[in-house]
Amino acid sequence: LRERIKTLTAWQPDDENTRMLAHLSRQRRKMVDGQTRLRLQLIAQLKSYFPLVLELFGKKKQLPLLLSVLKRWADPRQLRRADRRLIRRVLSDHSIRNDEQQNQLIERIRSAQLLTRDDALITPAAMAVKLLAGQIQQAQNTIKEIDAMIAEAMQRHPKAHLFTKLRGAGPALAPRLLCAFGSQKDRWEDADSLASFSGIAPLTRRSGKQCQVQRRYACPKFLRQTFHEFADSARIYCPWTKARYRMLRDRGMKHHAAIRKLARSWIRILFRVWQTGTPFDCDRYIAQLKQRCPDFTRYLAQEN
Repeated sequence: LRERIKTLTAWQPDDENTRMLAHLSRQRRKMVDGQTRLRLQLIAQLKSYFPLVLELFGKKKQLPLLLSVLKRWADPRQLRRADRRLIRRVLSDHSIRNDEQQNQLIERIRSAQLLTRDDALITPAAMAVKLLAGQIQQAQNTIKEIDAMIAEAMQRHPKAHLFTKLRGAGPALAPRLLCAFGSQKDRWEDADSLASFSGIAPLTRRSGKQCQVQRRYACPKFLRQTFHEFADSARIYCPWTKARYRMLRDRGMKHHAAIRKLARSWIRILFRVWQTGTPFDCDRYIAQLKQRCPDFTRYLAQEN
C-alpha cells in the first residue's frame, strides 16, 4: 500500500440494481451447485437399495417425477404394494397419460425383484432419500424465485439490452456478464485489465532467458467462471465463435485453453459494447474477421 498508493483509486460500489443482480446471480449459482450435489447423493443412495426407480425414472428430464415417487414411496416394498390408481395419478400429473405406457410401468414395478430385503438397510436409506427429495424440490423452487427476481431486475436495468441479445448468453449468463462490467465506465482502464483481473488472460513469468506462460489462478473465481461459461456457450450458438473454436482446436490447442482464448476475445468485444452502448452486431464482426484472417472463411464455411 505504501509503494503503490499513487496508483490506487478509491473503490466505488455499483448502483443498487446492479448489485442486486450480482448477488442474485451468485446465490443462484450456489443453489444450482447445491442441487447438483443433492442429486448425486440421491442417486448414490438409490443405487444401494432401490435401483428400480433410477431405471424407470432416472433420466434428467424425469427428475420431477422421480422426486414425486420417492416422496410417496421411498421404500421399494411400499411401491410394490401401492394402489394402481394412485400410481396412475402420479404418472398422469407428470405427463405420462398413455394407458399402455402406464400399464407397462406398473407391471415393471410389480414384477421387479428387490435388491435387498434387509430392513436395517432399507429403512435408514429411505429416510435419507425422503429428506434429499424434499431438499431438491425446495432448491428448485428457490431457483425459480431467484430467476423471477433476476428477470425483473434485468427489465429495470438500462444496459440490459446490451447483453440479453448475445447469442449464448440466455437468462442466466446475461445478468452475470452485465454485473462483470458493472455500472461505472471508468472502473476498467481497458479490456486487458479486466481480462487479467478475471483470470482469463494468462500470466507471463520472465527470468533471464526463460519465459513461462501459465494460467492465472489468483483471481475472482466466479468472475472467471462467468466469462469461461459464456464463451463455451457461445461456441454452440454464435457462428464466429464456433468457427474460431474449431480453428484453435486444429492448431493443437486443448479445449479449455481454446475457451479461454475465446473468452478473452469476447471480453474485448463486450468492453467496447459496454463503453459505447452499441449492441454487438455478429454479421458485421464476421465480415471484419474475413478481411483480417482469410483462413477464418474456410472454418466459417465448414460450420455453415
